[in-house]
Amino acid sequence: MELYISEDKDLFHSLFDNKDDIESDAELTFDWRELPERKASRIVIEKSVTFGDKNQWNAQFDWIIDVMLKMKKAFKKYL
Repeated sequence: MELYISEDKDLFHSLFDNKDDIESDAELTFDWRELPERKASRIVIEKSVTFGDKNQWNAQFDWIIDVMLKMKKAFKKYL
């Protein structure tokens, strides 16, 4: 899951300035990737999964939904 920020380093820095509050609100820890040599920046959270194991699919989709809702709540007030 990621928040992809295209061509707006100021927005990335603004969010990064509120990193502790955002991560606290989301109850998640993100990988903050400014990518100074590129036009875009990314704020990422990853989960290792086994795509071929259909028994895990429901849990994987539940994780995606949970993380998306937490990200929406945490980032919304800074966007």
